[in-house]
Amino acid sequence: MRDGAKGLVEDAQTYAIVIEGLVAKGEVREACEVLEEMRRSSRDPPVSILDAVICGLCERGMASEAVRVLGEVVGRSVSPGARSWEALLGVCGVVCEKALMGLEDAIKLDQMLP
Repeated sequence: MRDGAKGLVEDAQTYAIVIEGLVAKGEVREACEVLEEMRRSSRDPPVSILDAVICGLCERGMASEAVRVLGEVVGRSVSPGARSWEALLGVCGVVCEKALMGLEDAIKLDQMLP
């Protein structure tokens, strides 16, 4: 995960702690990089991590990046929770709605929402 982290076990929980910490510090780009590393290592992020990253991006006005993260995880074994959808719809308004509709092939909103 990071050079020099001797004895660090790279499991889903370790990734979750690192990602949540980065988001809490406002370092959402770095959190996205660690999330990508987690996916490359064949670990599916838990819903709480997706929610943290997507909400963190939305809170910082990075709606297009949040939609990109959403598009990358939709259709995998885990989907974002209600927190992510609320953040995306609340921050993005019409612009985000159009972007989400542009992902029609990857996203079936009616199937994703509870």
